[in-house]
Amino acid sequence: MNTLPQETLEQIFSLACDDGGATACALALTSKSIRAAACATRFHSVALFANLEPLKALVALYKEQRRISTRHRPRMKHLYLTLPFDPCPPVTHHDFMCTFGTTHELPYYCALRALFDAVAEDLQSLVIEVDFQLETLPVLSQPFPNLRELTVIDIWSPRPLLDGDNVGPLFPAVTHLHLMPTDRSHRSAGNLGAWSEHAPNAIHLRISGIEPDRKHSFQKDLQEALDLSTAELLHLDTVGTRRATRGQNSERKTHAHLRYIALQICASRQDAAVSARRRAGRQQEVKMFKGWLAKMVEYPAFENLRIVALAPCGAGTDSPSTEWPKTARAHWMERLQGGKGSWSRPSDAIKYV
Repeated sequence: MNTLPQETLEQIFSLACDDGGATACALALTSKSIRAAACATRFHSVALFANLEPLKALVALYKEQRRISTRHRPRMKHLYLTLPFDPCPPVTHHDFMCTFGTTHELPYYCALRALFDAVAEDLQSLVIEVDFQLETLPVLSQPFPNLRELTVIDIWSPRPLLDGDNVGPLFPAVTHLHLMPTDRSHRSAGNLGAWSEHAPNAIHLRISGIEPDRKHSFQKDLQEALDLSTAELLHLDTVGTRRATRGQNSERKTHAHLRYIALQICASRQDAAVSARRRAGRQQEVKMFKGWLAKMVEYPAFENLRIVALAPCGAGTDSPSTEWPKTARAHWMERLQGGKGSWSRPSDAIKYV
């Protein structure tokens, strides 16, 4: 083992050390050279339920390992971060103002900011799951230059994440952007204009869990993201699918960066507490929205952009706030093994475990 090239050892260890650290710790006891190679892949893929103390411990350990490992420095490539409902001990408003003054000074926000600052340069895929109604979380102050895939759960816009007013595009290299709202999101399915601003090179966009009763706000977002006129959206809303086509001589648009959009609405859940009348109304909303999406898919507004409507999700008894995190975690794990995950095919630009 000591005679193998460092790159070969790191590849072996990245495939072998997938049990939460036990194998990596055992390898680290064999020799100094193998310890160095094992440490280089120690933080390759991390999933963290980010309460304050585990978050601080991870940041401290990661920084320490990077400080003492000059040649084989560990680099975090894939991160699944769950921000819990109550990450910090409760304090009174008076104590909060006396101790911290602003949310920027909260220990939890400082720890999150330190984590993102430490891993921003190396991350290739990132999932952020927010387990509460997000208003402001100013923790991102620098771009992620190598991030290729981003999934956000219950984050309606990147703006609450910005730490400062002069932050440029946060995700300039992202090619796959997946937005997953839940029933806690009181806004539209996604502020697509803001996401386009911070992920200006996204090729693949997926929006899961679009609520039919938020159809109009979603249409407005889509209109802004795709630069469609209001007349075009109204045309889709009022005429049949067969008529919602352009003439052969009509000019077709070329989108600046998007090539694939997948849209997935939220179906009717089997909730016994909901009255039959309300359930029937919900089913009618889903039916109408599915019809609108079908027209959108068949409407050839762009010559270089494919729009697909995925099968409705969320038809079980779980609420979106429960279902989407389960789905996102499963897709993230599948992606780490080189699978498709949330997308139509495996990535050819990301090095997985």
